[in-house]
Amino acid sequence: MADARGPLPPGEVVAERYELERLLGTGGMGAVYLAKDFKFGEQVAIKIAAAAGRDEELLLARFRREARIGYRLGRRTGFVRAIDWGRHGRFLLYLALDLVPNATPLDLISGTQAERLARLRQAAELAAAAHAEGVIHRDLKPDNYLCDPEGAIHLTDFGLAKLEGVEELSSSDLTQVQITVTHSAMGTPR
Repeated sequence: MADARGPLPPGEVVAERYELERLLGTGGMGAVYLAKDFKFGEQVAIKIAAAAGRDEELLLARFRREARIGYRLGRRTGFVRAIDWGRHGRFLLYLALDLVPNATPLDLISGTQAERLARLRQAAELAAAAHAEGVIHRDLKPDNYLCDPEGAIHLTDFGLAKLEGVEELSSSDLTQVQITVTHSAMGTPR
């Protein structure tokens, strides 16, 4: 069974539904894997994060919020949809997402100035569309925009996002956990 000690091996099955194929990348809150969804026979992206002790409820609240936001926005073009979330083993949480095949991070360096500005404009339009839905991303950076081989851009990683007008407390059946704290640094400083 998986725990918080390190990367998960290929072949590991998460939630009796997703078979991990390979690591796609790592970030501040965990690792993202390419996986096969047995239920639908499709490839998906699985975000895995380790949590134990006091941090577990906080991370669970963040994952719950990220899943809800990703599901809500993911019904629109240009957003990566969350399709499932839950616990895996004793210390791990997972979030299953639609896969953007052969995606690369948003490239704002190569190409002509006009090409770079066009990509930046597409990225800004996605942020504006999220804002129009009441979602403030709070971690916009090239790595959180995925570009598919056809040049379409997709916004992902709503782990720090906030729903405008919604209290920062996330309710579950038994507890309330404060998800963010004023003067607390998160995200990517650069």
